[in-house]
Amino acid sequence: MPPLPHNLLAVAAFNAFCFRFEEPLKKIIEKTCRSFGLTKEDAIEILDLTFRRFWQYPKYDAKKSCVSNIDKGIIIYLSIG
Repeated sequence: MPPLPHNLLAVAAFNAFCFRFEEPLKKIIEKTCRSFGLTKEDAIEILDLTFRRFWQYPKYDAKKSCVSNIDKGIIIYLSIG
């Protein structure tokens, strides 16, 4: 099987990243939206915009994170940013 072009590989990796963090972030965003009187549809749109922004500006640095678990650090980074 020939190797994938870099852009397809990047898209595939990002899709895996989104799949991994979608559910935990969705719970946080839905809870936050409820506290502001927003709907689940609003939460889904915010989640989508969060991932789009991270695709454009991937600035997470695990060394600057205050948690030892990288997954928790990413969730905190995405939910605050």
